Amino acid sequence: MSSIGIAAKAGKAKGTLMIEVVGIKSKEVTTLLPLPSEINQTTIQNAMQALATIKSKIYDTGTDLYPQVMAIRPDASSKKQSNSEFNDSIITDAVENGKLRSEILLQIGNSASAASNKFQSAKIKEREAFDFLFGKKVNEAIDKFEECDKIYPGFHTAYDIAKFLKTEKQNLSDIDAEKWKDIYSVILKKYSWKLPDDILIKLKTASKD
Repeated sequence: MSSIGIAAKAGKAKGTLMIEVVGIKSKEVTTLLPLPSEINQTTIQNAMQALATIKSKIYDTGTDLYPQVMAIRPDASSKKQSNSEFNDSIITDAVENGKLRSEILLQIGNSASAASNKFQSAKIKEREAFDFLFGKKVNEAIDKFEECDKIYPGFHTAYDIAKFLKTEKQNLSDIDAEKWKDIYSVILKKYSWKLPDDILIKLKTASKD
């Protein structure tokens, strides 16, 4: 892996470094995820260290595990089966076309199209959750963050934010409470992974007002 960093630094390699944690929910794991802005020896080393630490957190009591279907290998008789026997639309499409696009059909949760639809639905729920949060309606915000995570498990930090808000719910019953600033500040610092830029700006503003 270090050779990739050396090549990138020398301008001989280009690409994107991305780390996805699927099926693991933990406050500590979320905070461990690196956010590299470039590829070099240091960012690759940090990523590898983060992965090693995440692996060690799997058996912690505060870590929730959610098994995910990552791939499906159709058997030799799959083409002969009726479409109704296939729940995954990516397999159905392949059968209808009389061929399989790949021996191994990769997927996260479901088919590519279904995953895309879930992702878009989760984005909507996340935005609704933040609308409630900025409106200082904590119960409604928690519900929306939980709906977001239910639709697309592991979506951004919806699970962690919902869990965090539940612990602070009693302190947020008053919309004029100073605690709201702290809430926005904590979310910005600890739970802002992959949040849209406009929401990040609102969090910064709300934490200072």
